Amino acid sequence: MNDTLFIDPETGDLDFDDEGMLRMIDGGETTAQNVRLTLQTHKESFPLDLIHGTHYDRFLGVKGIDPGEIEEVIREAVYQETDVVEVDSVDVTIQQPRGVGIQFSGRLKSGGDINLEVNV
Repeated sequence: MNDTLFIDPETGDLDFDDEGMLRMIDGGETTAQNVRLTLQTHKESFPLDLIHGTHYDRFLGVKGIDPGEIEEVIREAVYQETDVVEVDSVDVTIQQPRGVGIQFSGRLKSGGDINLEVNV
């Protein structure tokens, strides 16, 4: 099983259930959370794991960047989560001054689908 603590997407905090216990998630929810957190982490920004995250510096603020390069950066980040076996679509919107909106869909090892929208 792939159980983990739930991290609130709005606050980044741990969450508690109605009984006061730490909220847990598993399966596809865990994978979606892991991908979301990877997309929200700038590569090399976490000193304990410099290879984790998304290499936004490869395209944010770069003039004339090829859209294929942007998609490749996002795919590389998503595939850091080993339960994702296929990325079917990626849509990236650059939000000024340095924000990014990401939508993607794909398939998991379990055969399930993953659809995620992340704003960074």
